[in-house]
Amino acid sequence: MSLKNSIVLLAVVLLFASCAQNKRHSSYASAPQHSAVELPAIEKSLFSRDKNGQLTEENLQRLLAAPLESEFPARLGILPVVTSMDWRGPNPNYEHLSAAVSKVAQELGGSELFPMVTEMLPIPSGAEGMEALREVAARYRLRYILLYREAIAESSRANGWASTYATGVGALFMPGQVLTVDGVVEATMLDVKTGTLLFTVRQRVAASRRSNVWQNSRKLATMRRKATLKAAGRLTAAFRVNTDRYAKAAKETSDNKSGFVGSSNADKIEQPSAAPIE
Repeated sequence: MSLKNSIVLLAVVLLFASCAQNKRHSSYASAPQHSAVELPAIEKSLFSRDKNGQLTEENLQRLLAAPLESEFPARLGILPVVTSMDWRGPNPNYEHLSAAVSKVAQELGGSELFPMVTEMLPIPSGAEGMEALREVAARYRLRYILLYREAIAESSRANGWASTYATGVGALFMPGQVLTVDGVVEATMLDVKTGTLLFTVRQRVAASRRSNVWQNSRKLATMRRKATLKAAGRLTAAFRVNTDRYAKAAKETSDNKSGFVGSSNADKIEQPSAAPIE
């Protein structure tokens, strides 16, 4: 092959390589970084109808990709979640039913978002699963449920005044015990239609006092009641704020009428159709 033919062949190879590279860069530049996909709202629960309430991988992806949805004003139920009486059955311990539940119901009722609020019968924690809660809510014809729970520890310990108990008389009058109540009150919003938890708010409960050795159980119960009633006001305010935020976020999602799926995940998630999810 002559030198002239070699030069011509090399020029042709370089020309093809340059065209291929330019085409590749052009395809990258023209590819959209995000693709707008219209997603339907979740119209019913995608969880299995059993105590575990599991999700398939497909339903999990559909639930995460769906836009937020809200329906206000709506009926709200307040469900106390209490400990079971013992391990043998699901019966709740009514002795631990908090007076704060009634205060929360009174402060939330009659508002713009919740014109009707009802107190529901308590259930033991984790006894029947989320689907059982939805069935109970259906009997009340409720759209949302506020799950109210308390996790509070009560304790007593001796302080320096306890040394006077050796005299016998000191045990009658001296404040040799420190009584303490410490924990949290919690409110979780449950969407009955979809079986999803929308948000959770918590408030600290704390109180302490010095006392003698007499009737400390009764004193601790009184301390707990006063502390939870005080915390219930803060909990209600936080719950109302979060409900407003959720309603606004859902409205913005509805106004946009589309969700956005990144191009890197668009080929991994099966795009749902515009028809309601069955």
